[in-house]
Amino acid sequence: MDIRGIIAAIALLAPFSNAGEIALKASSVQFDYREYLDNGELLDSEKANMSAFNGVDIALRMGGRTPNGVKFIHDLDYSYHEGKTDYVGSLLYDPAGQYGDLKSTTYNRLSEFSYLVGVSLPVTRNFSFGGQTGFGNRQWKRGLGEGILETYTWSHWIAGGRADWLFHNGEFSLYANYQEAFLPKMAASDLGLMFDLGKTSGYKLGARWSTRLSRRISFEMEYVYDYWEIGRSKTKQAYDKKYYYEPSSETKNNTVKAGFVYIF
Repeated sequence: MDIRGIIAAIALLAPFSNAGEIALKASSVQFDYREYLDNGELLDSEKANMSAFNGVDIALRMGGRTPNGVKFIHDLDYSYHEGKTDYVGSLLYDPAGQYGDLKSTTYNRLSEFSYLVGVSLPVTRNFSFGGQTGFGNRQWKRGLGEGILETYTWSHWIAGGRADWLFHNGEFSLYANYQEAFLPKMAASDLGLMFDLGKTSGYKLGARWSTRLSRRISFEMEYVYDYWEIGRSKTKQAYDKKYYYEPSSETKNNTVKAGFVYIF
């Protein structure tokens, strides 16, 4: 995550905003990652249930309403998770290798940052619908043991829609975003190579519910489904004069967050 991007995003939060809130939530991820051979055959997978992959989510949200009820939103979010995953795989360069030949436990770290700006138009007194767009950054450090570290990094743009319902003492929101990476890369420490990944895109679906506990404090829960399809890299030659590539893959993560919001 580039600190200059964070500073620029925070600077964008202030204009035209007359209300804000800071959310701090504990977060758990059901982790599911899979790699595939060119023929579509499953090569390896890494999975973890929510008790094994945990972290924190911090959000700064600012916005306001125009006299005719149009709501505008700035949403700056950062999350960090780490934990152990169950690795099941096969040897990529062994013609006789089969999925399940290799089994181990790996340690992973996942950090994500996003900045969104949105507009929501009133449909009824308690319901509004609108859109949002912005950018994000994602980094996954995949520890495969024996000092081997693979680091997947990319920035991406985001565009989607949202629906918000107001009810007594609280709010419920649904959102759906398309996300597409630019210049996605994977660094392999054991090979000393930086792979340029193929087209990397996906979508994110979420639901957020909050209820006021006092004038300044709310309790909030959120569910997120995050999907990425990662394209195969081109082949590169390593220091051992052999050729390697990063296979195509996909990740499907379910995240549950719960915590408190301070309103200012």
